Amino acid sequence: MYVLDTNVISEFVKPNVDSSVLSFMYDHEADVFTTSIAIQELYYGVLHMAEGRRQDKLHRSIDAIVRDCANRTLAFDAFSGFLCGELRVKAQQLGRGATIEDLMIAVICKRHDAVLVTRNVKDFDYLGIDVMNPFEYESPTLAELKRREQERQG
Repeated sequence: MYVLDTNVISEFVKPNVDSSVLSFMYDHEADVFTTSIAIQELYYGVLHMAEGRRQDKLHRSIDAIVRDCANRTLAFDAFSGFLCGELRVKAQQLGRGATIEDLMIAVICKRHDAVLVTRNVKDFDYLGIDVMNPFEYESPTLAELKRREQERQG
């Protein structure tokens, strides 16, 4: 199971989505989820913008993404609250300035034994969860096609 962080979801509202992120999504589409926390961050970001056409366009894009993720959104529950408190203490003891949103996302990943998919690996790698950067992803399928093409060309 993979959980998309806010910065990865945000990639899909850009005009030119990173090809590595697209490859990751293509290869793992059936196993990808997000969190209610990431959705909150997306809406906060767009609602915090100056009103206008750009905000309207982004708001519509986020609405579409949220509709697509409706059945693939993991929530923050009461036990997650307990675990988040523990994780927050750990972060403070390590001298790390984690945001409460990042801690909440990390706890949801921990609860579901999921890999967090984020560009900000350093913000999470000390929290005891598996983390991967999809911007550095190389599709095994594409790698095999490239290898075959190189062999064919000799």
